[in-house]
Amino acid sequence: GGEEHVFERGLFAAGRRPNVAGLQLQRAGIPVKPHGLPTFDSGTFRLGDAPVYFVGDVNASRPILHEASDQGRIAGFNAVRDADQCFRKRTLLGITFSDPNIAVVGASYADVVASGVPFVVGKVSYRGQGRAIVKLKEKGALHVYVADDDGRLLGAEMIAPDGEHLAHLLSWAMATKLTVFDTLSLPFYHPVVEEGVRTALRDAARQVRRSRPDLEVLRCQDPPAGG
Repeated sequence: GGEEHVFERGLFAAGRRPNVAGLQLQRAGIPVKPHGLPTFDSGTFRLGDAPVYFVGDVNASRPILHEASDQGRIAGFNAVRDADQCFRKRTLLGITFSDPNIAVVGASYADVVASGVPFVVGKVSYRGQGRAIVKLKEKGALHVYVADDDGRLLGAEMIAPDGEHLAHLLSWAMATKLTVFDTLSLPFYHPVVEEGVRTALRDAARQVRRSRPDLEVLRCQDPPAGG
């Protein structure tokens, strides 16, 4: 737009594209979409009725190592059986090892908006956060997306100190179907960067329509978190 800006540092991400053109899938009777990739079943990774499975970076679905590993095991499992079995994806976990870390867990903001599910956003800034100050990493923010009706954890995005660890904790909470209230009943030590997660969760919990507990601590007769 005709403007100039000066920055100390920059992050450049150059994508990659699956190298499938040389496979000539059309000659095997496998239809290919205009961008050159075939349609595959996202639960089995089979290409239609063909005895071919499309896994890992080649299918451009989630080009992440642990995702590719899962897909390869699923393909191998199905390839030696008479009938394919469909498997669920793990909760999305993507991390960029910058400083501070950049991470997305579950649904991104754009994903939640596109889904049409009413949601609230819990936020925390790591400027002024206790442990971040001690670590001289006082920069970044975390946003948590929570369903407005029942407090389900939908996703999170962050640029935060130790974000790789915060992302893991949030992914486990989402994978085990914990609500924002369940997660707040879990222990948070002091002083740690994870306390920032609690701050964001508290911010979201104040906004959801569902009535919230009197205290975050469970009563003796309450079921355990997620129970």
